[in-house]
Amino acid sequence: MGTCLNDYSRVDEEGCRAGDDVLFAAHVEAAACGPTTELTVVVGSEGSGARGPAIVPFGDGADVESFLAEYGGQSMDAEAVDRGTLEAL
Repeated sequence: MGTCLNDYSRVDEEGCRAGDDVLFAAHVEAAACGPTTELTVVVGSEGSGARGPAIVPFGDGADVESFLAEYGGQSMDAEAVDRGTLEAL
């Protein structure tokens, strides 16, 4: 069994500014998800979710670069996310 995350390359999503935060919605439909083995995540960006700082996954490298240019952060392989990554948020 594998792990899946929202793949923001598969959805038409724009961050919503709320004060200093940029909020991103979760997508629960199967078509919006991708396996972590095929995803790159952005951590440490301006992006936030309902529970605080966001890890934003993408399946398309061009989408990663575009997101980084607009919201900052750093990219890493989704499979490399560990407890230390989460604690650093």
